[in-house]
Amino acid sequence: MAVSKTLNPSSLVSSLGLRRARAEAGVKDEDYVSLGKTANAKALDSDADEALFRMVHEEETFDHLLDVPFALKHLRDLHAIMRHAVVVLNERREDLTHHMLFHHAFAAFTLGFALGLVETHRSKLMALRPGMAALATTPGGVTEVWGVEIATYYLAYVDVEGVFGKQADIDLYGIGDAWRDLANEDRIDQYHGLDRVAAAGRRAARAWFDVESADVPGAFVDATAEFIEGPGTGHAG
Repeated sequence: MAVSKTLNPSSLVSSLGLRRARAEAGVKDEDYVSLGKTANAKALDSDADEALFRMVHEEETFDHLLDVPFALKHLRDLHAIMRHAVVVLNERREDLTHHMLFHHAFAAFTLGFALGLVETHRSKLMALRPGMAALATTPGGVTEVWGVEIATYYLAYVDVEGVFGKQADIDLYGIGDAWRDLANEDRIDQYHGLDRVAAAGRRAARAWFDVESADVPGAFVDATAEFIEGPGTGHAG
């Protein structure tokens, strides 16, 4: 299955000031990286989540994903969280899942949540493993590189497969197949407030690591509503 050529999630990443970077970004977290790559290999060998990981096997574009520590674990969590968030959004504000800007809010929250997942997981593992204290000296920008790689892969996956499946997205949630709009960087730059949606996603990930019952869907509902309806958001003047 080929990755859709219409979607370049890096356009959204770029518009939020986070350029997609490559794996040779001076990573010095040898222990953390080693543990994370081992976890990736085990996850990739498992039959679980085969559809979610299919593009890792089939597309050279995503070779760098396996260099991101615990990337496949984070992808599983991200996929489950965003599906739940969409269900709750549709229950509370069905008009927002049908809105033309839903895709932009979804992508921005995804990016923020992926960044928060990576940085919080890394810091938590440091706390559990005192022998890895040297990780504290690693530049924070490396975790942004990792988070962006995960978000980029997931948005490409959604472009191909949909959140719940392309037909289910339309039939159950009224989500049209408009992910290609994220590839238009000029169009993305027309909208204010995407950075705030991403920041909300990042905060939600940190809260979820502290308390697994944290209301991530509620944060997504609030951020999406503010972006689409709030003052100073939506189309740029």
